[in-house]
Amino acid sequence: MINYPQKILRGKRKPLVLDDTRLVIHLDRRMSVRSFERAVGRAKMTTEHADFESLPKNGNTERARRRHALNEAPNRIFVRATPGEHIANIESVQTLSSEIGRDFGIAAPVYRVQGTEGDEGLVSPLPGVLLVRFEAEMSDRREAAALRKLAALDLVEDQDRSDYLAPFRCFRVRNPKRAASYELFGDVSGISGVVDARYELMPYLKPTTLVPNDTLYGSQWSMPQIDAEAAWDLTIGHESIVVAVLDEGCDLTHPDLEYASDGTNLGSMSGTGAPTGDHGTPCAGIISAPLNSSSGIAGLAGGCRILPIAFSSWSDAECAAGIRYAVAQGAGVLSMSFGVYDDGEGIGPIGWDFDLIDPALEEAHEAGVVLCAATGNEDINTFNRYPARHALVIAVGGSSTDDDRKTTSSPDGETWWGANWAPGVSVVAPCVLIPSCDRQGSAGYNSSAGSAGDYVLDFNGTSSATPHVAALAALCQSTHPLAGNRDVQAFIERNADKVGSMSYATDPAFPSGTRNQAMGHGRINARSTVEHAVSHYAALHVALFC
Repeated sequence: MINYPQKILRGKRKPLVLDDTRLVIHLDRRMSVRSFERAVGRAKMTTEHADFESLPKNGNTERARRRHALNEAPNRIFVRATPGEHIANIESVQTLSSEIGRDFGIAAPVYRVQGTEGDEGLVSPLPGVLLVRFEAEMSDRREAAALRKLAALDLVEDQDRSDYLAPFRCFRVRNPKRAASYELFGDVSGISGVVDARYELMPYLKPTTLVPNDTLYGSQWSMPQIDAEAAWDLTIGHESIVVAVLDEGCDLTHPDLEYASDGTNLGSMSGTGAPTGDHGTPCAGIISAPLNSSSGIAGLAGGCRILPIAFSSWSDAECAAGIRYAVAQGAGVLSMSFGVYDDGEGIGPIGWDFDLIDPALEEAHEAGVVLCAATGNEDINTFNRYPARHALVIAVGGSSTDDDRKTTSSPDGETWWGANWAPGVSVVAPCVLIPSCDRQGSAGYNSSAGSAGDYVLDFNGTSSATPHVAALAALCQSTHPLAGNRDVQAFIERNADKVGSMSYATDPAFPSGTRNQAMGHGRINARSTVEHAVSHYAALHVALFC
């Protein structure tokens, strides 16, 4: 292993600069938290996990909230140096490896996006993956020669992932301990016929937009507010309509959820969409928990089905692959309760290469998929998170119990966050104190044992607003099978209620009627939207067939 590069490139964007006070430890085998922390302590380092856990669990400080968003897994843990020390070097890694012993895998470097301070600006390249793009009109002979050179560098193509990452192809490093992606990058870039090579970048913070604070239909205040009950007189959704939840996977055996299939894990494009974290199951519950089941909650589109797609490392390549997988599996709607920021915006999470993801969004939109994403929870009006800011995505903001934009002074008691309201918000939806499904038993946000832990009563953030809008899109598709994604977006926007404290006005850049920056076209109204879809389909049917 060589010293880590001081700088690496992220696509065609600004270089990333090494943070020599942090590492990501990828373990070969899972260790107990106590054993790992002891080993790290003996190496004169500390775990970020341990530091976050020591903070107040019910406070409103920025770091106390972020402990929930640290992008760790049982075999992937962030460590940092003690004050004044530097650990991104051979000597420190050798010491750590010796202390951890046989469970130690590899220590990956952490880099900072210039211009973004704090935790939000940190990313780490996955040590076992490189993304490679060949010349467009490359002969079979030259391609074969390039593949031989890649093989000589101990790189092998992961065809399952390549299928979802065009125009890039995914190559796995056979033995990252011997030579990791950042050590092979230069050699790969110099191969004849390779026109672009990129890292798969993992953000330090999960880009989810939930803001939990650790704490059934009668508690679902959001459903009456958006007039869901009247919409259910027309449709509860059709089982042929599939909503893909691109997230941390879903509890596949939850009694209050039904699935179109078991989905996939994006780390390998295999396995299932079983949970890799807690965030996906509540999103799925808001969308399609069955109605009239005599237990649990009622999803807005309870007759539709969920396609669970599980992030493994929350990388940019996984995001692109997940979008393409949703299209390939026939999803009509894609719900994305996450997002990152861009270079130079001074806020995070950050680090994704948008150039990898934009083509996947464009392909999904061309295929007719309704794309919904969360604007974010930083209470700012300068930038929405990506992909919500993408022109083809419905940017979903959040409303509180007072039917106004969620702010730090909203009457819901959650004083530590507000919904982003930068230009481009499409609509808002309820986003506080939302009851939903949770991972069963003591797993998930509600750690109560047994069936008492199967539901969470205070899911929140624009993470909870987004599945409301995705479910409403699914109801539109259920009643209007000929509606395109632009039609569905127009139905939702034109029928939103003009609530809140800001006045609404026309804007030639937005064709769906009056709006304002904070609320977009307004807070969604399920009844009006579904009625509009039904009447539009009836008129179209008459025009076409009568």
